[in-house]
Amino acid sequence: MSIETQTPTFTFKIFQGTEIAPFLDELAQARIKQFRYYPYLYEGSLEYEKAYLEHYITNKDTLMLAAFDEDKMVGFLTGIPLMSTAEIVHDAENKFAKVGFDANKLYYLGEVIIMPQYRNYGIGHKFVKPMEKKIIELGYEGSCGLIVDRPDDHPLRPKNFPNLELYAKSFGYVRAGVTSELPWPTIQADGSIVEQVNTLNYLVCMFAKPEAKTEDLAATRQTMWDDMEQRAEVVEKKYRQ
Repeated sequence: MSIETQTPTFTFKIFQGTEIAPFLDELAQARIKQFRYYPYLYEGSLEYEKAYLEHYITNKDTLMLAAFDEDKMVGFLTGIPLMSTAEIVHDAENKFAKVGFDANKLYYLGEVIIMPQYRNYGIGHKFVKPMEKKIIELGYEGSCGLIVDRPDDHPLRPKNFPNLELYAKSFGYVRAGVTSELPWPTIQADGSIVEQVNTLNYLVCMFAKPEAKTEDLAATRQTMWDDMEQRAEVVEKKYRQ
């Protein structure tokens, strides 16, 4: 099933489960290119990425929200249930249980990638409502994401790099006291590549109380969604001037 909403410039579509299959190569290439930069510093391979993304077409609740400029995909946000076989969330169940969360009720939001020439149109803000609305429709009570833990004085940190945690907080996502450790080929300050264990922090947003009905969950987020859409419109208008 696909969901479409029109904006003056872009078309946004949600793809689910096997509908994502035609985009796997494009997703893999985009992840490799984007994640080379700080804070991920990931030296990816097409072979690994395609294997990782196979989880996105074998799980019926996997989602990809994509922004298109005509027939060109210019940005996307992917997600998969926190309780899945994807490597990125391999240890989530036990760790979340220790801090009082039921991982079965949480949805993991993966990468948000927007092509460089399209990053000033408010696309990221426009992703929020349709993605969260669909997550709620699927029966999940909250969503979460991961940010890489890097020191502020990291030698590869760009000048004026934004505070990703504060950005996520503006969407209602805060630290849950849960971390994950994953090894990947990590780019060092001298340009070398080292297989390094990296620490990531979970940020979580609960949509409402667990006993709330689906329509109540959506209602609690509506004000936030409206705010995100207004902010996106401001960004887009400013860019167009």
